[in-house]
Amino acid sequence: AVVSTQSGHYGRELFSNYLYYGTADGGVGRIKVCQNNSDYLKIVEFDQQHSGSVYCIATNKSILVSGGADSRVVFWNLSGTVLFIDHMSHVGVVRHIFLNEWILITAGDA
Repeated sequence: AVVSTQSGHYGRELFSNYLYYGTADGGVGRIKVCQNNSDYLKIVEFDQQHSGSVYCIATNKSILVSGGADSRVVFWNLSGTVLFIDHMSHVGVVRHIFLNEWILITAGDA
């Protein structure tokens, strides 16, 4: 995760031609990355599913996973639809997520 306090985005990850990010108010979204002058900047905000700051996100070829201050781990498809919300795995802030084709690891305060 990378911190960018000027934009209010706490976690962000680049995958394919999109930059996926989490916000201080619990939002998750994506920005189309411009590759040349003919591309335009397109921001898509997903439905807000976190009740606090999003501290970490990770993507692979098919899903995005976000974690945050509300102890939730939220699974999304890459277009922004919520697939599953895990309310039980953490009792503290979710601070780190590792995701690849076969493994998902989350880590937090407790």
